[in-house]
Amino acid sequence: MADTRTLEEKVEAGESILVALAEDAERHWEGHRYVLAIKALREMINFAADLTGEAVMMARTPEFAGADVSWQVIAEALGMSRQAAFQRFGDWEPTQRAALRGGEEEIWKLNVYAKHVRACATHLKFGSDKPPVSVRRGELLLLQVNKASKPDPHGRIVGALVFDESAEDTDGESAQLWGRGFRYLIHASEFVELTPFSLEDLGLVGAYSRQGQANHQRILPEDREMVRQAIERARRGHGK
Repeated sequence: MADTRTLEEKVEAGESILVALAEDAERHWEGHRYVLAIKALREMINFAADLTGEAVMMARTPEFAGADVSWQVIAEALGMSRQAAFQRFGDWEPTQRAALRGGEEEIWKLNVYAKHVRACATHLKFGSDKPPVSVRRGELLLLQVNKASKPDPHGRIVGALVFDESAEDTDGESAQLWGRGFRYLIHASEFVELTPFSLEDLGLVGAYSRQGQANHQRILPEDREMVRQAIERARRGHGK
C-alpha cells in the first residue's frame, strides 16, 4: 500500500526529513507530477546544503570528529578547491579569523618578497624551508614584505593568511609559483586583505624586523592586543 502520509507526518513519526523529501520527490515523479517533484527536489537540495554545512562544522571540530580535519580534506570530499570550500562553508569555522576576534590565539609574522605576495594571495600558499610546527589551524600569519623588497620600514605588513596546514613540497609547486623551490608549502584557508601598516610603527616590546623567508615569528603576548587593534584598523581601511 502506498504511503499517503504528508511530509510533516513522516517527520513527526521520526523519519529523516531528507529521506522523506526523497520519497516525496520519487512519489511525485512516478505519478508524473513533475512540478511537485521539482518542488520536493528543490527542498531536498536546500536541506542537504544546510546539512552539508553542519557536517563541515562538525568535521572541523575535534570534539565531534575526533581529529583535526583540514580544509583540504573537506574540499576533496566536496569535490572543490580548498578556497572554494572555505568561502562557501567558512562561516561554520569555529576558529575562523580567531586572531581577529580576541582570545589567546597566537598571531605570527612571516617575511615575504614583494613579488611573491600576489601568488600567496591568489593560491593561498606560502613557501618556507622550515615547517611551522607550532602554528595551529585558524591562526593568523601576517605577511611582512622584507627589507630587500621594501627598504622603507612603513607599510610592510601587506596582508595575512589564515593557517590551515603545511606539507612538504614534493612536486615542485613552489618553484612554479615563485620561481624558486621551498621545502615546505604552508596552505591557508583565506587571505585577509589589509591596508599596509608596519609593526615597527606600533611601539611594540618585541623586535619583528628579522629577515629571511624561513622564519615564523610569534607575536609576543604583551604585543598581541596592540597588533590585533592595528589589524582591525587595517581591515576597516580596506573596506572590511
